[in-house]
Amino acid sequence: LEFRRVLFRSYNFAGPSMSSMDKAFGLPQERPTFNLIQSVTDTLTSRIAQSRPQPVFLTDNGDYKQRNLAKKLNNFLLGEFHNCKTYDLATQALRDACVEGTGCLHTFETYDNRVGMERVLLTELLIDPNESMYGEPKQLYRLKLVDRDILLENYGDSPKMRAKIEAAAKAYPDNSKDASKTVSDLVMVVEGWHLRSGKKAKDGRHTLAISSGFILDEAYNKDRFPFTFIHYSPRMVGFWAQGVAEQLMGTQLELNSILWTISRSIKLVGVPRVLVEDGSKVTSASFNNEVGAIIKYRGVKPEYQVTPANAADLYAERDKLIAYGYQQSGVSALQASSQKPQGLDSGEAIRTYDDISTDRFAALSRRYDNLFVDLAYQIVDLAKDIAERDGEYSTVYPHKNGTKEINLPKASLLEDSYIIQCFTQSSLPKDPAGRLAKVTEMMTSGMISIQEGRRLLDYPDLEQVETLANASE
Repeated sequence: LEFRRVLFRSYNFAGPSMSSMDKAFGLPQERPTFNLIQSVTDTLTSRIAQSRPQPVFLTDNGDYKQRNLAKKLNNFLLGEFHNCKTYDLATQALRDACVEGTGCLHTFETYDNRVGMERVLLTELLIDPNESMYGEPKQLYRLKLVDRDILLENYGDSPKMRAKIEAAAKAYPDNSKDASKTVSDLVMVVEGWHLRSGKKAKDGRHTLAISSGFILDEAYNKDRFPFTFIHYSPRMVGFWAQGVAEQLMGTQLELNSILWTISRSIKLVGVPRVLVEDGSKVTSASFNNEVGAIIKYRGVKPEYQVTPANAADLYAERDKLIAYGYQQSGVSALQASSQKPQGLDSGEAIRTYDDISTDRFAALSRRYDNLFVDLAYQIVDLAKDIAERDGEYSTVYPHKNGTKEINLPKASLLEDSYIIQCFTQSSLPKDPAGRLAKVTEMMTSGMISIQEGRRLLDYPDLEQVETLANASE
């Protein structure tokens, strides 16, 4: 009952509208000419998201049958990742984590009984700060605008429920006047999850509510929320993390102020001027954009003058703030501009530089890998529930020779203990010279075969060579 009360308090707290995210901080009206936060965010996102972590099922002292089923589950996961566009959504979640501190993905069942995935904005989530002091909340609420027809299609089976949905108040994204100028019919839906207190406890609940009442109230026996989070810089206390935007907010505001001063000074002072002595016989029409124009004067001739617009210290302070912002976030200006230090031409030097620059984001890279591990558990858990209810669940697994349909293995492996780990080729250098040097060393030492080395090089023009080399096999 307390959970239901909190659910309605959440609705009353948010009201029939949701505040816009861009109203959190009052930035200067002029658009900054150098967006340091965006530069750092794009660099981090591009660098971390280059790797495509692949979750792999690992059996615990399993026999041949269990290992074979684990391979099928691995292909099943790859198929679901492809269908749900997991890698694209994970990149968006990583970018949200860099900007806001925490990125979130929601795994849910679609209307056609499939596993679906979507990005969730943090403005839609509510977590009790007292309950989440140690980062493990037991209750979570989501507020989302949903089309009324979708609610009627999914929950309007009975006349009573249809009347309740049709009586719900219309909602808008924010309180601005333009928000109400729309032809859409959106309803504010508050969805809440309460985790059970223990394995045998029956206090877990999953509830949906609108302004006119509850439309769903059922038991929830899962030990985790259907959300997967990635944090940029976890705080000492609380659930929500700290992002790049918050860390660099002071630097960005100071940089905006200096850039605004430089721009105003250039417009007011740093423009060419013509000095004409009072009383001289010079017509103002003579000063134009004509090439080779003849200016007639009598007395003192006119003088063209361009004065310095700003002091050198102002530009030095601008460059110092930009360098300090990159240093604070751990991103070098060379990485942000897609350049490498001068003199790093050999593969070994590039590989060493790549390893050193990656150490700064080792913790973030691990959290990015763990994001895919958590998503794998969420997908398998939801697909297993659908298979138990409908009898089967299949997906399409894409590979270079076409596509293949794979059914979710109906085996005891899903009931037994299993471990999902992430493996990726991100340890290889991204630069062709560094990758070639590393792969050549591995082939020379006998760690990998020539065919495997060709695959790791990932050169498109080697596709035909690899096909011919592997034809007999």
